[in-house]
Amino acid sequence: MIYLKRIKSYIKNENTHFLLMISIYLCLELPFLTTIRPVMYDEAWYANTASNFSIGKGFLNSIVGSGANANFMLPLFTGIVFKFIGVSLFTARLVSVLSGLIFLLLMRKVFNLLSLDYNSQLISYYTVLFVPFFNTVFRFGRPECLALVFVIAAIYFYLKFLIYNNYISIVYISFFLLLAFLSHPFTSLFFLLIGIHLIIIAIRNVDLKLFKYLIFFSIIGVFALLIILLANSYYNNHSFDLINSMNDMFKRTASTSETPELLKDRIYSFSKSWLLSSKIIFSGPLILVVMSGILIKNLTVKYLSIISICYIIFSFFLFKNDLEMFPLIFDYFLVFSVIILPFVYEYLKKKNIKLTITVFLLFLGLNLSATLTYNIEKQENINTTLQRDFKQIIPDTANVFGPIRFWFFLPKTNYISDHYRLNFPEISTFDYVITNSVDEKIYANYSYFHKRERMFKLIYSTKSIQYGTIKVYKNTKVN
Repeated sequence: MIYLKRIKSYIKNENTHFLLMISIYLCLELPFLTTIRPVMYDEAWYANTASNFSIGKGFLNSIVGSGANANFMLPLFTGIVFKFIGVSLFTARLVSVLSGLIFLLLMRKVFNLLSLDYNSQLISYYTVLFVPFFNTVFRFGRPECLALVFVIAAIYFYLKFLIYNNYISIVYISFFLLLAFLSHPFTSLFFLLIGIHLIIIAIRNVDLKLFKYLIFFSIIGVFALLIILLANSYYNNHSFDLINSMNDMFKRTASTSETPELLKDRIYSFSKSWLLSSKIIFSGPLILVVMSGILIKNLTVKYLSIISICYIIFSFFLFKNDLEMFPLIFDYFLVFSVIILPFVYEYLKKKNIKLTITVFLLFLGLNLSATLTYNIEKQENINTTLQRDFKQIIPDTANVFGPIRFWFFLPKTNYISDHYRLNFPEISTFDYVITNSVDEKIYANYSYFHKRERMFKLIYSTKSIQYGTIKVYKNTKVN
């Protein structure tokens, strides 16, 4: 009986629950990390820059010619991991999984700061574990994984200032927003929104000390922009022409784009990507949670809701929908939702406890089912197969043209991808050309190859669910 009581006591322990949650997270994310889904274009884009950084070439992108270096935090961290573990798809995605782990740890710090009951915290932890959005963002090697970590770290110190009037927290807010901005440009808006709120507080309280810290906050914001401009100029334009670099940046906003987007086009894109897609089933309730946060009596929760809603509104008119990237603004909106969620849950429980618990259990169950189903449907060992086969038929010294996604399988070769932005090399200079029927239909660079296809012979072909038919051609001049 004594042992049973000890076991029961141990199970009820908050730290035990949290360790269990961490274990569930790793069990959901780590297995089949490289085979469960196809490689995303941006994964190779950022990983190539990281690989070049790991061998001392700086934040150079060699398979596209530019990009993935102005916002260089993910290549920086991934490059460090590459240096010690080696370049691979697994390593790139492992950085994302570890980012999710840090995200959960920071969530706990936020909730403890808000003195939130642990049982209420659980609803948010398991939302992160089960909702397909989080399962995806912390599985793919895209920059959002790190950006979310830095955003929630900034939120922690923002709340610490609001609760304890801790001025030094503004220094930390500035630092983490700087890192978030250097991870992904969509986080830049938080400098403006949090800054506006801090200015309102300073004016309302006639707080001269806060104004001094706000000067520092503004300097860091300008410094972040300067770093982005310098990195973009040096690596993408091969100069330090900040004027042209700034013009390039402004061309990526909706209002100053070379091809201005009509409001109806943005509404259509939003509807197509969210309102009329399956995503709304899983993210819609969390959007309602953020909006409901305004009704919560806790002022800090109200502020989080207001900032999150303002972020969506401002983003809708600010960020360009380049390559349909606009919907990624919801990545940051959902960060706020999991912080607000426990408070909304507690509020609704007081109204109808049985209905509230039932609804949230159904929500979590539906999301877990969707996550597992999606992962199982996407499962295919083609990435492992290609990594093995390509190394056997293509030497590391070869000049290769192929899909950007396949760079992971030949990282040591002189690889030029189908996304290449600079002057495309003469196709006869390539030793090997790789095609797949999915990307070949989309990217124009394959036309250069097919005009000279007679110079090459087919040496490898296989079919896959994820990439269609994959073929490798060898230049007839190569021994």
